[in-house]
Amino acid sequence: MAAMKPSVPGVGSAVRALARLAALTAVVLCSGCEEMPARASAGSACALPGTALEALPAASYRSGLSSDATGGQGMVSLLHPAQIVASGDDLFIADQGLGQLVRVQRASQGFRAIARLPGRVSGMFIDSFRKLYLAVPAVSAVLQVSTEGATERIIRDAANLGNPLDVALDRMQSLHVVDGSDARVIVFDRLGQQTGVLGERLDAPNLFATTNAVAVGQRGVYVLDATLRKVHLFSPGRVSQAHALDATVRAPSALAVDRWDRVFVLDHSPERILVLTDITSPVVAQVSNLGMMQQILDIWVDEMGTLFVAEPGVVRAFQLPAPCPG
Repeated sequence: MAAMKPSVPGVGSAVRALARLAALTAVVLCSGCEEMPARASAGSACALPGTALEALPAASYRSGLSSDATGGQGMVSLLHPAQIVASGDDLFIADQGLGQLVRVQRASQGFRAIARLPGRVSGMFIDSFRKLYLAVPAVSAVLQVSTEGATERIIRDAANLGNPLDVALDRMQSLHVVDGSDARVIVFDRLGQQTGVLGERLDAPNLFATTNAVAVGQRGVYVLDATLRKVHLFSPGRVSQAHALDATVRAPSALAVDRWDRVFVLDHSPERILVLTDITSPVVAQVSNLGMMQQILDIWVDEMGTLFVAEPGVVRAFQLPAPCPG
């Protein structure tokens, strides 16, 4: 628990201000993370469209004690967290170095390896029913997994889904799976039956050169084409829209969308996260204050507007400002 500096009578407002600053910048060390206090929402500055989004460091997750079924305890230390999702108090990490799906309870800082990974996980999603979806290219399938690590359904289509790279469930409960083999997005219902395809039309060339990532927002489904450096938006009943990033990004690899439909694009060389506040606008902003020193492996934004960043050996969390009203 962070130590609070007691007030001293007669010292004056300057010392009290320094005490408040010390309290805000104190770091809480615990078994599962290095926690930093988030800025109070009442005092948070909002984000103007087209301006840099200042990220406030909130937590770092590296290792923690995990209890197994026999009552024994061991330390779980992240090695290569390749995919991350978060919902409520839970953070789920597909760690390729451990070969495990790890569940972190953020309040208690409890770490637990809940399932062995069947291969490299290239994409992951958690829905409103707290079901996890893992895209696993090695088995050409998407696994539906419970929050306790039990595989509940295997979604596979031998004729149409050869290389699943990412996965997301939209508001209509349709599962969108990025197929890297044929540069398209295959749509399934919750039972695993194919219901449609994005990017492939009989009367027009394919919209995509490659399909690399998918994310879901209030407006629809966003798809990243890293080769053409474009983000496509597919909205129900509307013509698809595209935002060309060719003059802005170098090597985009991942997408995330927050509750306000701001689109976050992970870019490399240099390492950075770009923000589209409106896919119809040419203005692209950047997330600042991330302090990135090594390659980012994945990003996720939860329902509260917290940005999670996966790097070798650590997952870090940042609080993002909400858009300014109007």
